[in-house]
Amino acid sequence: IKRIKKLADRHQGENTFKAVALEWYATQMREKSDSYRDRTKRLLENDLYPSLGHRPISQIEPPELLMVLRKIEARGAVDMAHRAKQAAGLVLRFGVATGRCERDPSTDLKGALASRKKKHHAAITDPDGVGRLLVAIDGFAGTPSVRTALQLSPILFQRPGEIRSMGWDEINWDEARWEIPAERMKMRQPHI
Repeated sequence: IKRIKKLADRHQGENTFKAVALEWYATQMREKSDSYRDRTKRLLENDLYPSLGHRPISQIEPPELLMVLRKIEARGAVDMAHRAKQAAGLVLRFGVATGRCERDPSTDLKGALASRKKKHHAAITDPDGVGRLLVAIDGFAGTPSVRTALQLSPILFQRPGEIRSMGWDEINWDEARWEIPAERMKMRQPHI
């Protein structure tokens, strides 16, 4: 108990949401991708710090966090509100782990936000539509590299990014096949 009290006293000035979030960001985001780090930093700075940054982390309650998230939701950014809830939860759990707060109030907000809208991507499912697509690809008058990538797409069934970054060293001419290394694949397994 004495050790916990001593730790709490030492962190008295360092227990605002922003202070804990900055420490969490410095320790936990090192191995994340640049895009994820940037997106999380913007989310913290633009959406969470203005309302919660100055607040002692131990005093943040579910209704207060929900009010902040509803502001984000009100501007039509439902996905961003869910991401903000997730980021706040990570910071609050870090606060619990470092002894600066008792619990993570974001867990009480399950189901409180509007559901994310599912986005279905159009797909050609009928043979006539496939035929029209192939004719359109043959009639494409853009650059040779884009035209070639479009022509390879229905043959190889690969994501556009994989076709775009295909290298000559990945082509096995003797076996007549394309061997994509594991580090380039989404599931981190080599693909032939």
